[in-house]
Amino acid sequence: MENPEGLLFFKSGARYESWEVRQLEKFIKELKLEEHHKIFIDDTLNFSSIEKSNAIVPMRNIFYFLRAFEYCENILIGVTYYDLHYDKQPDVIGSLISFVQSYYYFRNLPESWEGCMPTIQTPYRDLTKGELLGEAIKRGCDVSHIPTLRTCYDADSEKGCGKCKSCVAKAIALAVNGMFDRRYFDKDPRIEGKKWIKFYKKECAGTIDENVFLREVNILMDS
Repeated sequence: MENPEGLLFFKSGARYESWEVRQLEKFIKELKLEEHHKIFIDDTLNFSSIEKSNAIVPMRNIFYFLRAFEYCENILIGVTYYDLHYDKQPDVIGSLISFVQSYYYFRNLPESWEGCMPTIQTPYRDLTKGELLGEAIKRGCDVSHIPTLRTCYDADSEKGCGKCKSCVAKAIALAVNGMFDRRYFDKDPRIEGKKWIKFYKKECAGTIDENVFLREVNILMDS
């Protein structure tokens, strides 16, 4: 849905990194990504020593943003409606942009910059992953690779464990668009989805409309 000049991937030592690298290499070959975008693979960050058991690295995206600004002053990130990570929220991003502008005001800009007006764009923040996938379909984008896209926090699963938060989110997005198939995962994400209902109802209080989440997750449960 977007046509960025470049795609930036961070090798940051995550437990599931080897699977992501394989997937990226597959997409470069099969989707011919290099014909449409510059591909940047950055290995300057390593968070393996501070990654938590749930695969969370505190403020990871702050480090990603700061490093990404070395490549370009305009960054686009695929934040969606259910994304509750605090380091992607508007107030944090706004403060970070102000800091970067202040830092470079009296300093030489990175060579890749054209001016001193850095931005972090989150154009799909108000869409759920299911709605985002639906919008891509409506626009005629090729989404044939999406069902088998690995978005899993597990270090061993090749296609997706079906139990982690990321797998459940993917399953919901597929179900909303009539594309869900239990065979895309090692375990049935509908089982773990019941647990995530309680988690989101607690975590999303005052942040997102839980009725939006409940409507979509129930589509998965009924699939």
